[in-house]
Amino acid sequence: MTDYNFLQPLALRHGAKLRNRAVFAPTTLSASFFNGVASTDDVEYYAIVQVVLVW
Repeated sequence: MTDYNFLQPLALRHGAKLRNRAVFAPTTLSASFFNGVASTDDVEYYAIVQVVLVW
């Protein structure tokens, strides 16, 4: 079986460090305003998703 490391920390070349390699792609880009500013719905959605994903 392959040894997966996605829950291990990762240091990027430019110096940023990630706690793990699991990522969540943005899924509400069409709900943002035309100038790219997040709407209240976007903020609420990601607050809920963060709670669910940060177990």
